[in-house]
Amino acid sequence: MGGAGEPLQEPVAWNGPIVMNAQEQLRQAFGELEKGTFVKNKGW
Repeated sequence: MGGAGEPLQEPVAWNGPIVMNAQEQLRQAFGELEKGTFVKNKGW
């Protein structure tokens, strides 16, 4: 993975296809994924 922008200087936590800033956010995201609520319909 590469990019042309400046580093954000923020923590990174990832597991498979999901990238967040903290392990707790990853746990929440995978919980939402299991419940089917991970992607919220924004009308697009």
